[in-house]
Amino acid sequence: MSIQIKSPIALSLICLSLLTSCKSPGFCANFPNAPICQDSLSLPTEKPDLSTEKPDLPTEQQDSSTESSKPSKQKSGRSTFPVLYFINSDPPVGGASDVILEIGSTSTEKLNIQFGGSGPSSTGDWWQASAWMAAANVSFLLGDPMQDYEIELTANVKGRIDGPSAGGITMAAILATLRGDTIRSDVAMTGTINPDGTIGPVGGIEQKLEGAEEANKSVVLIPYEQKNQAISNKARQLHLELKEVADVYEAYEELTGKALPKPVVASARIQLSDKDEQQILQKAQAWKADYLTEKSKIPTINRSSVSEIADAIENLLGDAEENFNQAGSYENNGDSVGAYQKYSEAVAMIQGAADLARFFDLIESGSESDLDAQLGNAWDSANLKIQSLLTRLQGLTPETASDAIALTQAYAGLSMAQGLLNYAQSTWETSSSLEELGLALVWVVMSPALANAQITHADHLLDLGWGGEGSSLQVSQEQLKDFSNILRSAAEGNLAFIDSLLSEQFSLTAQEVQQTFPAVDYQYGFARGTLDALSEFGKLTDQEENYANLGSSLSSYYWSSLLIAQYYSLETQLNDSHEIVGFGRPRSLIFMLDSAETRAEEMIALAAKTGNNPNLLVFSYETAKLARSGSPEDQMNALGELWYSIISGRLMAIFAGESLMAP
Repeated sequence: MSIQIKSPIALSLICLSLLTSCKSPGFCANFPNAPICQDSLSLPTEKPDLSTEKPDLPTEQQDSSTESSKPSKQKSGRSTFPVLYFINSDPPVGGASDVILEIGSTSTEKLNIQFGGSGPSSTGDWWQASAWMAAANVSFLLGDPMQDYEIELTANVKGRIDGPSAGGITMAAILATLRGDTIRSDVAMTGTINPDGTIGPVGGIEQKLEGAEEANKSVVLIPYEQKNQAISNKARQLHLELKEVADVYEAYEELTGKALPKPVVASARIQLSDKDEQQILQKAQAWKADYLTEKSKIPTINRSSVSEIADAIENLLGDAEENFNQAGSYENNGDSVGAYQKYSEAVAMIQGAADLARFFDLIESGSESDLDAQLGNAWDSANLKIQSLLTRLQGLTPETASDAIALTQAYAGLSMAQGLLNYAQSTWETSSSLEELGLALVWVVMSPALANAQITHADHLLDLGWGGEGSSLQVSQEQLKDFSNILRSAAEGNLAFIDSLLSEQFSLTAQEVQQTFPAVDYQYGFARGTLDALSEFGKLTDQEENYANLGSSLSSYYWSSLLIAQYYSLETQLNDSHEIVGFGRPRSLIFMLDSAETRAEEMIALAAKTGNNPNLLVFSYETAKLARSGSPEDQMNALGELWYSIISGRLMAIFAGESLMAP
């Protein structure tokens, strides 16, 4: 999906010794709990959160004469189901509340989800994010952007319903209502919904079991790999049957007694063609040549004042050399994807280190205008590369589903690069001093190198994925717009949840999170920056705008979903340098990786079955396989690459006129 830099957050240490400190005294006096004012970043404990259980029957169904073997999709329906929630009070408590789901038609030509409740704070960003994630998954399964639907969710509760653990049940409820199936009234469920349709881990299960018992449920569904002795004992004490569910297919069958149809594709060996391998190897060797050129131009590291800065830059150069040597080993062993990834990372690192060295040398010997000039020239150069790739994309008209995915992914990469530059330039222009910039200074200075690497990566993948055989494109321009709308809404919902989560953890407003957190976690910057990148692309035709919108929405949806997995579902553990060192739910991570790997293989096989070229899907899959055996941070990157392969594969199937589930 993108050029990754090993331990990117650790680069913030470079500026910690700058002047008196990167932590501005003025900023930290006003916001002592902000991430950049903390010695370490601890992850939040589970807050009031809603895990949805799903018992209850839809009060309005289709005509009873409809055959269950061939359910028809309806644009009206109503279901009432209880949700399980957990409040992290002292002591923690759980409960169950009713949610009414209504699906009707809309004239807005865009899926609309309305949230209501019996009180002014009965719903929140957490639950709304899970509802949009559920709707996006339903859209992918049906191959339908749902532009004619309006979904209304009303929570009849005295307190506040908030939490992504409603995602699994919300997706099941939407599907059941559309298909005319009845949710069993004796079953409850808790679990998030991931982009690949798996049920993600949650907290507070013991308290949620109490809520299920109070609501007279007899069966509770929980995410796979979350059953332990304490939870099992609690279920027995309450006379509840506990069942683990892996994905929406298993959950739906337990909730309704009906099976969701799945695409059946024969398993096949996952590999790139010899032609693709050779092309990737050639691109890897181009990165290799760039690295050697950059290495020959590395400026002298100034050690005259602050040696810690020089040490940090030299450490970054050492990491770049380590990646370069590892890439050489992959190349010698015939692993083109491994060589490509490591050479590209090495180039991004060495270019960034060189820019940092020049910048900090100017701090020592230059003027403010010299600093402005260095950054301005670097940004101008990166923007020229963006315009060059944009011009290339504007000259392309996809004729196959494979081409459409290649174009979408290229726009995704372009929007990431543009979003990064926008953030860096805005941050630099609105800061009154270097001290005020804090951790963001490193990303401001390195942004041109990172953007250049991303643009080159997007250009390379376009070369790999464009042209060749493929099934004819079966989607209209309106459908492209509709799919980008639902992905964008899901991404915005995810980001609202992340902002809310981080706001409560660090006592910041959402606006303060948006201003400071890109410097702490680059994934957050990508997720938010890509949504606003389109405005920088100038005048586009309808087709260009539709693919650009789809690419930027896909990118933000991908990155924001990964943030939810990292900061909520997996309880990621960070050290003092904000590097991922472990997971609070390691079994869940293994399951999520295994499941995503299987689903990526299914999407690759489906692409081949429909006559399309799956090489871009295979590239992400192979990148993930390589990263999975690495550090905890590499494992998160592996999960992200697999999700990207799956989401792209689902879009490719839709572009080819294939549905992943009969409506």
